[in-house]
Amino acid sequence: MIDHFGEAGRHIWRLAHGEDDRTVVPDREAKSISTETTFAQDIGDRATLRVWLLDQVDHLAARLRQVGMQARTVELKVRSSAFRTRTRSLSLTDPTDSTQVLWQAALSLFERSLTPDILPVRLLGVGATNLTAERTVQGDLFEDKARKRQAALDQAIDAIRQQLGAAAIQRGSRCRPKTEENPETKA
Repeated sequence: MIDHFGEAGRHIWRLAHGEDDRTVVPDREAKSISTETTFAQDIGDRATLRVWLLDQVDHLAARLRQVGMQARTVELKVRSSAFRTRTRSLSLTDPTDSTQVLWQAALSLFERSLTPDILPVRLLGVGATNLTAERTVQGDLFEDKARKRQAALDQAIDAIRQQLGAAAIQRGSRCRPKTEENPETKA
């Protein structure tokens, strides 16, 4: 390559072999952030799917906070075992990165979208679109205290996970109760 192209040949050869020490600079901001899971086996149980959805929303909200963004729209994606895909979205009154607000929106979409014709489910995903870095929120006399408590909870969970790993803490509704089929699970 050097004989034919000179010093540029060396550069082309390195690039062709995946060697490039230049810093990656994204040319635009992300327009959306999402997470989805394709299941090894189709899932027809709504309660199990809700647990998966909560985990995805929790992860999505943490990613939004990590990059300093808030979402104005929540999207849900569901693919059936017959590969029918259903996507639904919900615009929020105010942009948010709150796990609880995103969860309520995603759950609402989930309940409306999960009809018998889409079950069992092969893939489940949730996304955040219409992203903004603005932090302006219209104050509400009665909800402001709850919003601050939720933000503090989200920040504490993020800090614990950052220090001790993602599995160090999880939302209570993700815990399965102790059953005869699952005696090792702690309630």
